[in-house]
Amino acid sequence: MPNQSQTTTIINHIRTEYAVEPEFLWPERFPTYSVFRHTDNKKWFALVASIPSTSLGLKNGKNNDSGDNNNNEIDIINLKSTKTRLMISPKPAIIFSLPIT
Repeated sequence: MPNQSQTTTIINHIRTEYAVEPEFLWPERFPTYSVFRHTDNKKWFALVASIPSTSLGLKNGKNNDSGDNNNNEIDIINLKSTKTRLMISPKPAIIFSLPIT
């Protein structure tokens, strides 16, 4: 994944805090997509993936922090939560928060 240090930090936090390992459900088609599941009910609570920047309407290679104009992948995380918790990062991010009902 392009932003390996930030992605690794998030994955390590999930591993430590919730004692779960990532599952790679679609290794052939989406090898960078991993999901984390609750141990009791097996429902997922996080999806970590690397997607093309064009999927978000961004121009190729112009919207990453790496300085590499050939790198057009962006790390994303989709979280399900009943609580509102934000991690503050010094890097710019787009945050969408949807309540779970």
